[in-house]
Amino acid sequence: CHVAGGREVFHAIKETLGIAEDQTTPDGKWTLTMTSCLGVCGVGPVMMIDEDIFGNVDPKQVPSILERYK
Repeated sequence: CHVAGGREVFHAIKETLGIAEDQTTPDGKWTLTMTSCLGVCGVGPVMMIDEDIFGNVDPKQVPSILERYK
């Protein structure tokens, strides 16, 4: 994912949640963890929330993706 823009998506997640890597939001709802390859390179960059994988993620999509879980 780092080749396909994963770094930008990661920064968008950090900004949206207001936390750094390996931190948890004050409400305990979100913990941001970077992982190794999820094996879905054909749709990178990807992000995973619980068991849900989102592919072809654009950094601008991050807030709306996270909103689905509120």
